[in-house]
Amino acid sequence: GRDIFLSTERIATYRLFMNKLWNASRFALMNLEDSEPGMTWHDNELQLHDKWILNRISQVSTELTRLLDGYFFGEAARLMYDFVWGELCDWYLELSKPALRGEEGEARRKTTQAILLALFEDVLKLLHPFIPFVTEELWHAFPFCKGIIERTGWPAPRLEKIDQNVIEEMDLVREVIRSVRNLRAEAHIAPQQVIPRAVLSVHNDEKLALIRSSESQITLLTKVERIEIMERGTEKPQKSLASVLDDVQVYLPVGDLLEIDKEIQRLKNDLSKIEKDIEKSRTKLANPQFVDRAPEEIIIKEKTSLSDNEAKRDRIRENLSSLND
Repeated sequence: GRDIFLSTERIATYRLFMNKLWNASRFALMNLEDSEPGMTWHDNELQLHDKWILNRISQVSTELTRLLDGYFFGEAARLMYDFVWGELCDWYLELSKPALRGEEGEARRKTTQAILLALFEDVLKLLHPFIPFVTEELWHAFPFCKGIIERTGWPAPRLEKIDQNVIEEMDLVREVIRSVRNLRAEAHIAPQQVIPRAVLSVHNDEKLALIRSSESQITLLTKVERIEIMERGTEKPQKSLASVLDDVQVYLPVGDLLEIDKEIQRLKNDLSKIEKDIEKSRTKLANPQFVDRAPEEIIIKEKTSLSDNEAKRDRIRENLSSLND
């Protein structure tokens, strides 16, 4: 083994994680007041994000068991951190809110309650080896509580077979949502400001059907009133920012939202700064003394920074071209 230095930054990070888990549990409990232990769901009531999270908790349960059996405790902790914060909280809980408010009907509300119960039962058990005092306290607040966690048994995967298609479909929906959010951020549009539309150009029939069926989830998490699908062969919207995915182009028309001249100048300033950063990285990586003497992780970090900045530069150039049309 090796010594691990005490990091106050990591301690602060994990304190934030505890707060995140606690608040997520409070949200779940607020929406489970009329739930019953042993609630189940019917497959015909499941939407894409429901199927996705059930597949993901099954994957995580299997992978965590493997890591703990192999004594890979650091990787196991990271796996749970990423899943709870980055998937359960940031995605599933947000997407579940309309159903829990009753906006999708009583059957969908009960289905979502049943899934929440299953998720938190598994998550608290899976986290118990790492944060036993927190998980035990939360465990006794949920209706599935029967004694202490240690006597309930390690959770088995919820699904016998992982549906990789569901995971890939949800990954695409999340990428579209991220793209719209990133374009909003690049344009400095306030997170809570609802904007009229986002425009998508989709070159694959299956992906087009998926995006149409997921429109309500996309508009919910992007604060966009509607999604417009471009007819193939039509011109892209004028005065719009763009993001390119695999078979999907995302456009955010900003002509009525921003002062175009100021936005163009801001993008030019950003472009100038990024081009300087690119030149610095290229100079470093072309220097034999730097490459020979710097630790490998520093070189990898510099290469990653260069690649990221080149992608940002290309995106800014494309947006400048679009705004100048």
